[in-house]
Amino acid sequence: MRKQRDIETGRFLVAEGLISEETLSRALEIQQEFPEKRLGEILVEMGIPEEVVLQGLSKKLNIEYVERVSFPETPPVELSLEFMKNNLVIPLSLEDGTLSVAMADPENIEIIERVRTIKERLEEK
Repeated sequence: MRKQRDIETGRFLVAEGLISEETLSRALEIQQEFPEKRLGEILVEMGIPEEVVLQGLSKKLNIEYVERVSFPETPPVELSLEFMKNNLVIPLSLEDGTLSVAMADPENIEIIERVRTIKERLEEK
């Protein structure tokens, strides 16, 4: 079954000229065969540069695209290594009470809520 948000993302990438209609159609066909895979993952496997997919997704979601090389050496808040690995989250900055994170799936509300809860607990200490 196609994921509605993946279809919307694909249409956005086509509208931005980042992929063709044919590429999107083929990626969605592949996704039907492998429903556990996200559209972006499939596009990268098809040869679309990961950076193109990530930058397109960040533009669609209106969030900043952060290159791996710009990750801080020392995180602004302490998240357990296990949490960061399991959820693919890296804290980037903490400014004026706003915690910015890099995450593999910026649409995953569950992980966003977990990070928010952790941040609130840290503020209480």
